[in-house]
Amino acid sequence: MPAVKPVKPVPSTTPPIEVVTQPEGYKGVTVDSEYIEVDTLTTYIEGKAWIGDLYTQILNDNNRPKDFDITIDDQYQPYRLIKGFELKVQSDQSVSQNSQSGELSATGTAGIYPVLVPNKGDIFIADAGDRQEGMWIFTEVKRNPSLYQKAGFVADYSLQGYMTAEIKACLDRRTQITEYFDLENLRLGYNPLLKGETLDLQRKVIDHWGRLIALYMHDFFSRENGTLIVPNQRTQTYDPFIVRFMLKVLGVDDHPYVRDMQPLNVSSDETMYEFTLWHVLEKMDYQLLPMVSELMTIIPIGWFRTRPKFNSVYYSTDVGAVIYPDQHPTSVDAGYNRQVGKAGINLIRGHARFEELDRLIQNKNLINDSATGPVRDDMVQAQSDIKRVTVDSFYVLSERFYHYDPEVGGLSRLESIVMDAIKGKKIDLAVLERLCSHAIYWDNVERFYYIPILLMLIRIYPRGL
Repeated sequence: MPAVKPVKPVPSTTPPIEVVTQPEGYKGVTVDSEYIEVDTLTTYIEGKAWIGDLYTQILNDNNRPKDFDITIDDQYQPYRLIKGFELKVQSDQSVSQNSQSGELSATGTAGIYPVLVPNKGDIFIADAGDRQEGMWIFTEVKRNPSLYQKAGFVADYSLQGYMTAEIKACLDRRTQITEYFDLENLRLGYNPLLKGETLDLQRKVIDHWGRLIALYMHDFFSRENGTLIVPNQRTQTYDPFIVRFMLKVLGVDDHPYVRDMQPLNVSSDETMYEFTLWHVLEKMDYQLLPMVSELMTIIPIGWFRTRPKFNSVYYSTDVGAVIYPDQHPTSVDAGYNRQVGKAGINLIRGHARFEELDRLIQNKNLINDSATGPVRDDMVQAQSDIKRVTVDSFYVLSERFYHYDPEVGGLSRLESIVMDAIKGKKIDLAVLERLCSHAIYWDNVERFYYIPILLMLIRIYPRGL
């Protein structure tokens, strides 16, 4: 194929496209009141996927869109680079050749996701065939003709030539912002344009998912009882609330034991239907927090021997005790059925995962340990990563979390990002990755209760990117 000569740039007088917010109009009875997030619909823009690097111009009041010009000073044509961007080609490329000069030209039309506002003169670097990169220029940009306000854009483009080392060096000098396009985030309704450091953290967090599940199920799934067992207590202790939560968070594809894990029958007691912290995490709803049982105790299995025909936990396993709400139940059934006070015992602090001293010494990250949790050598702030589950009598997280006061503070890093999550705020991805990395060194009770929280945060963190 003959070499394609760059086309002489033509100055553009087209002003940048402005995003216009339409006023709320009249809605009659024929309008479907169900809201559908349009951003998720945009992933189905018609056309064939075409992946490349998009250089979109950074514009201001004194800088209008113009075609790439290698002869001007770099400061007058800054770019924002989006690597791995996807266009949706909507028409076959039209290729022609000048009979006199032999130059090839190619044009086409592509749809653009509404994650940015493209401009005339923006550059798309992608495969041009013959194992060479082509430099494509947007020659015209208009809104996608759709009823949806966020239906994206349609761009006409033309091939300006093959990429050269000189052009690449010029574009590198002019690139002020570099981001990466993540189509999966777009499909989930999250921000698909990620900074490099964010993308690296995201990959690390995703890698923690399988690692934490494998460690958790190995250590805490009892093959003898077919369910999760709280570690290091005086007798085999069952927490029905965390088991129900884990069965909702995990699927059979996440670990083979999930298929075998069963909730034990504790339904003979109305108190076992109370809301807990796990309901708040499942719904990610801060308003539910004051409604949950904050305090728990451990009661002997004998309290559940009243219904043998329903395969009560008392008759079906070797479990000796059950985690039980230590507050007055709120359901109407419990109100009419006399509830006898159950004298229980408190959860006791767990052991380290390894008992051999030489294996503990290998954990160089852990240099000090206190009642409020491990303190590590890279912890320069007073805030701890976690608190002991047994730091007070409150269930899993501390009293400071349940009765949170921003002026008082006192939350651990884990409690802080959980609070942000249930309030719908952005989750600090660096803190989440830090906690996931350190979790394998926590003691048994902390890993038993905190790893499920981390797994839930891994599932929902992209909404804050």
